[in-house]
Order: sequence, then structure tokens, then C-alpha cells
Amino acid sequence: MHLDSLDFFIELKDIVDDRPDNSENIFFIDVENIDATDSVKSLNIRQLCSIESAALANPKLNIFVIFITLQKSKLTLRVTKHLIALLSTYSNIKFVMLNYNEFVINTPIEEFIMSGKLRKSKYFYEHTSDVYRLLLLWKYGGTYLDTDVIVMRSLKHLGTNYACAVSSKTVSNSILNFDLNYGYRLVENVMQEQIRHFNISLGSYNGPGVFKRILRKLCRTKNVSKMVRMETCHGFHVKSSKLCLPIPPEDSDYIFNKTFTKELLKIISNSITVHVYNAITWINDVKINEKSLYVALALRYCPAVFRTVDNDF
Repeated sequence: MHLDSLDFFIELKDIVDDRPDNSENIFFIDVENIDATDSVKSLNIRQLCSIESAALANPKLNIFVIFITLQKSKLTLRVTKHLIALLSTYSNIKFVMLNYNEFVINTPIEEFIMSGKLRKSKYFYEHTSDVYRLLLLWKYGGTYLDTDVIVMRSLKHLGTNYACAVSSKTVSNSILNFDLNYGYRLVENVMQEQIRHFNISLGSYNGPGVFKRILRKLCRTKNVSKMVRMETCHGFHVKSSKLCLPIPPEDSDYIFNKTFTKELLKIISNSITVHVYNAITWINDVKINEKSLYVALALRYCPAVFRTVDNDF
């Protein structure tokens, strides 16, 4: 009998009871169906691969995988053979829950959340992630990663207080770091900008758009390439896409091509992370015996999860 067919669950602690500290944290957030009545949560193989890659490359950091919920009752996490492989290999991964309303009490966004404006968003899940990733970094410090980012090297190479450029016009919020000193003050300013100009109808306006607006003021330029060349904007850093987002979203299909080229390996050779854009690439079938870039990355950077995959990623 396969473990996937067993009813085996882990009860999730609340993050406030397992408090992160010292900015030595990596946060992943799952917001899927946060308004559902079902208390059982799960993660797919690609998400688990990204989580493992972060744990493997950063063994001294605490990896928090956070499920945001509107429920007051406890959540449980469905255990699969892939998850068992992860938990039996790494001791620095913690799966926790976060209560949507209770977590914001006595924070800069309490009034905004209680007003119900976020709940009215046409992009409720995406905007919830945009808002709460900042709040987590404001409270605890550390690094936020999307659950489709594969980490290839220690995040220490990126330093502190940074976001990553996507192009000469855009800064991403898929990878963020703020410490509890300078970063604490800056992330509060970012949150204030976010809630002051919150738009319920525009998808990226409250996420990457916030950083673009803040950094234009901080760096005194609208050109993201100039922000990267400046190295620091009053203590904050806009990292080159070559370091953390080497493959842009419009080229994401190349990650899943059945054969990958030396050119692709060269593109990512000096990068710390690779974003694989699950939101737009989930339709790409991945066979573990195919020579795609994604399979090569998974084999090397999430080996425990990879070993449990029967055929398809």
C-alpha cells in the first residue's frame, strides 16, 4: 500500500507558539483556499521540492512553511511519502499555521485587515500573500520565498535587505529579505504604502508594484537597472536578475523542455535561485526520466523528494 493512500495527518502549531527569531528564517506561504471550511492542507511535489532546496542550501536557517487560514480551529497537514522523505531528512523545516485575523493584532496592518478591504480583492489569495509576507518579515526578519523558487546556494550570498530585479522596469517580490534593524523600518514603510494605495482590481499593483513605487523614491530613479548598479539605495539592495531570477517568466517554458541546452546552464550558473513560475507552468508535464532543466534542478537540489517520485513531477 502506498503512503499516499493512507489517512495520516500532522496537526499544525500556530506560528505564534513556535516563534521565529533573530532574522535567521526562511518563510514560505500557502494561501490556497484559506477561506475554505476544510481544515486539511496539502502541498504538491513541486512545492516540496522548493522547500527542500531551501533547507538543503541553508541548514542553519529555520524554514517555516506557513498555511494562512480564516478558521479559528486547528489545521492539519496531509502526510504523503514525499513529505515523510522531507521530514526524515531535514530537522530545520517547520510546518505551521497562521490565523488571518489574530496574527495582525497590534501590527501596522491591523486596521486595514479588520476593515475587510483585503477580503474584497478580486485577487484575494495573491494579495493576501503579498500583504502577509511583509508582515512576517516585519515581525521576525529573514527571507521570504515563493513556493516555486528553487534555491541552489546559501542565501547568505545575497546578503540582507534586498529584492530582486526581473527586468529594467520591474522588481519582484517573490524573493525578499529584511533584517530586524534597518529592514524593520523599511518594511514598515513598504506596508504603509501597500495599504494606503491598495487596489482590489489590479493583480500586481499591491505586490511588485509597491516595491517599484517605494524604490523609485528611495533610489531616486525609475530605471531598475540603475538601482542594481547602485548596489545600495540607502541600505536596501536591488539584486541583479542574474543572481536570483535568471530566467524571466516569458521564458519559463524553457525550464520544462524535454532537452535543455548548455546555454540554459550557463544562464543559471552564477545564480543563487531559480524561479520556475508554477502559476503559469503547472500545465507542463515533467517526467523524471526526461532531460529537462527542471529535472536536473530537482535531482540536485531536492534529492529526498526526487527519490520518492514515481514518474511525474
